[in-house]
Amino acid sequence: MDRRASGTLAEWMAAAFLRLKEYRILERGYRYRTKEIDIIAWDGRRVVFVEVKFRRSGRWGTPAEAVDMRKRRQILFAARGYLREHSLHDVGCRFDVVEVFFEDGEFGLRLNHIPGAFSES
Repeated sequence: MDRRASGTLAEWMAAAFLRLKEYRILERGYRYRTKEIDIIAWDGRRVVFVEVKFRRSGRWGTPAEAVDMRKRRQILFAARGYLREHSLHDVGCRFDVVEVFFEDGEFGLRLNHIPGAFSES
């Protein structure tokens, strides 16, 4: 499976995982100008912007470690655009990461949800 297909599958699994946790998925693959947010959800109290990262091994660190300052700025930019476009000026928000590990072995798949993985500051 190529990287694009793996990424699409990881995003689909992350959305299903969040639904099981009773999040309502508002958008998938949301684009604001040239920036993208993988999943935008509602947790019952606020809008949650979710970056999905997958890895086949821990060789290059955890998936969450790949959400560096550059990527965070891109997500923040797109999140502000989403909030403006939907007139959600007074709604709280949070930035999460869902790590998806494709591993060889008995289980082969593991998801880890990190609520509040980073903030605007």
